[in-house]
Amino acid sequence: MTPYVVLALLCFASMIAAAEMAKRRGLNHRLWFLLAALIGPLALPLLFFKKRVA
Repeated sequence: MTPYVVLALLCFASMIAAAEMAKRRGLNHRLWFLLAALIGPLALPLLFFKKRVA
C-alpha cells in the first residue's frame, strides 16, 4: 500500500474511534466524529514527518 492509503485509513480509523468513545461516554458522537475528521489529518503528518534531531 502507498503511504497515502495508509494515512487515509488511519484518519478514518481515528474518526470512528473518536465517535465510539464519545458515544460510550454519552457525548455527542457526531460532533466528535467531525472534530476528529478536522484535527486528525493535521496531526498525522507531525507523527510521520517530524525532523529527527541528531
